[in-house]
Amino acid sequence: EIRRGNYELYWSLLKWYEKYFYVPEYSYGNSCFCFPFIAKTPEIKQKLLDLFVENGIEYRPIVGGNLLKQPYLREYKAETPNADILHENGIYIGCNQFTTERDIDLLNLILEELDDI
Repeated sequence: EIRRGNYELYWSLLKWYEKYFYVPEYSYGNSCFCFPFIAKTPEIKQKLLDLFVENGIEYRPIVGGNLLKQPYLREYKAETPNADILHENGIYIGCNQFTTERDIDLLNLILEELDDI
C-alpha cells in the first residue's frame, strides 16, 4: 500500500511535466515497484540522467525495450516506433516502502530543472 501511495504521488507529479514525458495511464493494479520516465526526446532523457547522477539517484533502462535491436534478431525487419521510443528514451527509478514524500519532493525539484532545456 505504501508503494501504491508513492506511485499515486509520482503520477500526479509527472502530469505536470507532460511536455517532457509520455505519461502512462494510471493503473491501480500495477506492482508500483518503479517510477518510469519515457522522455519525448533523447535530449530530455540525457538531461534527466545528468540530474539523477548529480543528485545521487540510481536509474535503470526500462526492461523490455526493443528486442529487435538485439544482434540475434538483426535479420528480422519491422517498424516498431513505440518500442523504439521505449528503447531509446525510457528509464526508471525505484519505488519501495522506504520511498518518502521527501523523495518525491526532491524528484519534483529535479524535474523543475528540465525547464532549462
